[in-house]
Amino acid sequence: MATLSRMGEVERVGTDVWVHRVADRSAFDSALRAEAAWVLLDPTRPAWARARRARAGGQSVAVIGGGAAYQRWGFGPTTWPAELHTPDGNAVRFASLDVEVRRKEVEPDDIVWFGPFPYLGVEATLAGSFAWDGDLDSVAANLADALWRLHPVDGGRLRKHLATLHRTDDERAATVEADNRWDELLRRTGRRHPQPVGGAGSAWRQNRPPSDAAIARYRAALDPERRAQLWTSVVQEFHGS
Repeated sequence: MATLSRMGEVERVGTDVWVHRVADRSAFDSALRAEAAWVLLDPTRPAWARARRARAGGQSVAVIGGGAAYQRWGFGPTTWPAELHTPDGNAVRFASLDVEVRRKEVEPDDIVWFGPFPYLGVEATLAGSFAWDGDLDSVAANLADALWRLHPVDGGRLRKHLATLHRTDDERAATVEADNRWDELLRRTGRRHPQPVGGAGSAWRQNRPPSDAAIARYRAALDPERRAQLWTSVVQEFHGS
């Protein structure tokens, strides 16, 4: 590997983890560092073998989250550190990779696979970003982007994740606070008007749960009036989910 590195064929990501230049990934890539940490949780088994076993058997699996998931879903740069959520690991840190490992089991419905790597779903990622910086405007902007670019987004699941962020001994007060925050998020999201995307982005190319028909419909809405109507329908659909 040292020879390949000198020749510029590979780049070291972490201890015993390298990436080939044809992957067009950099060690500065938060998602790549998280994937390296995921590999290092069980370095004796290939990533694809681990993924096949986890998906076939429905067993618990370490999931990439935090800033790495935020980046993977295409929401841009963030100071939120990359995280690994694992049901059976100690809360340790891959210091060389700047990835935190947290002891937490992720529900299967909150896992989306990008190749052999399990990532936190977009709804849990959006809620987590609010827990990280408390910026509801940023969540609204990213939700509007997700509704347009990653359609569909599960409103019920997002609301559930946001509600869990406000826990107090006063259950009624917690419910009222969660409801108020949700209503404000919907209000701020609806005011935004995303532009149609010319391409699907890296998240779409690597993972395609949204329907091709919906993306084609978005791309066809190039007329401003039609686009405004479409955005209104998207928001109304999300409100009802």
